[in-house]
Amino acid sequence: MQRSRIGFLILVLLFPVTVYAQNQEARNETGKKEKSVKSSSPLLNHQPSLFPGGNSAILTVEGYTPMMVATFSGDLKTVQKLSAKGDDVNATDKSGDTPLMFAALSGYKNIVPVLLKSGAKVNAKDHYGETALIAAAMNGQTLIVQLLLEKGASVNWKDNNGVTALMFAVANGQIGTVKFLLKNGANVNLKDRYGKTALSIAQAMGDAPLVQILKTAGATG
Repeated sequence: MQRSRIGFLILVLLFPVTVYAQNQEARNETGKKEKSVKSSSPLLNHQPSLFPGGNSAILTVEGYTPMMVATFSGDLKTVQKLSAKGDDVNATDKSGDTPLMFAALSGYKNIVPVLLKSGAKVNAKDHYGETALIAAAMNGQTLIVQLLLEKGASVNWKDNNGVTALMFAVANGQIGTVKFLLKNGANVNLKDRYGKTALSIAQAMGDAPLVQILKTAGATG
């Protein structure tokens, strides 16, 4: 999929609440999805309300599996049944997204452990370099972040633009998640491909509390 990227700082300045939406054109190319305010990945853009009962027609077109449908709907019982039957918890859609990524984004605290126990790869990345940890962090799902880190998620993983889970949490004003990541090994001074850091993002947003938290954690630029 051809995608054009906008500098991360520009996104922070123009869309501080929706910084994770780094490619509007790519997200809208199918004409089937509502405008996303979070992720550049088609799977992570969906919300359960768009699929009451699981819209199989839409999901089939998008290449999603029954496990993905169940995850979309937050249907724990179906996820458990499919897992018990041996359904592939690491199946990906055309963008490389997995059920674990969507469950992490949505904060499905009861589904994430089932997927992990069934063999979901905690550090799997989609075609944009996004992981379940990034999905959870950018949406302030701190309990999910904790679960993923306990299972070996890479806290300083960078997506294709060099953006970390900490940067996404900062950009979306997720103070609780930011604090948790910092306490669990997040490198506060990493830079993205444009040279931006968590601190420079917080400063660009004018978020004084986050700026102070990052400086206290050792941020220098």
